[in-house]
Amino acid sequence: MPAEAAQTPAEWAKYDKGGKGYLTALEFGTWAMAKQGNDVGDVVEKTKTSKKSDLPAVKVLNATGSMFLKADKNGDRHITPDELAGYVAG
Repeated sequence: MPAEAAQTPAEWAKYDKGGKGYLTALEFGTWAMAKQGNDVGDVVEKTKTSKKSDLPAVKVLNATGSMFLKADKNGDRHITPDELAGYVAG
C-alpha cells in the first residue's frame, strides 16, 4: 500500500469534515470504502441523519468497524493523521 500512504495527506481534508484534525468512525469508513473502489461519500452525506437502519451510513460503519478499531491505536474513537498513516503502512 505505499502508493496509498503517499496519497493520504492530500486526501485528508476531503474526509476530515470541519477540519477537526481527526476522522470519526463514519469519516474513516467512507475513506476506507473509497480506497476499496466504492466511493459512497455523497450518498452517506445525504442519508447520515436519517433514523432508518438500512442506510449507506450504517452499511459503511458495519463494513469498516473492525478496520476502524485496528487503526485507532489509542482507543479514543478518533483516527489521527498519524494513526491513519500507520494503518495504511500496515
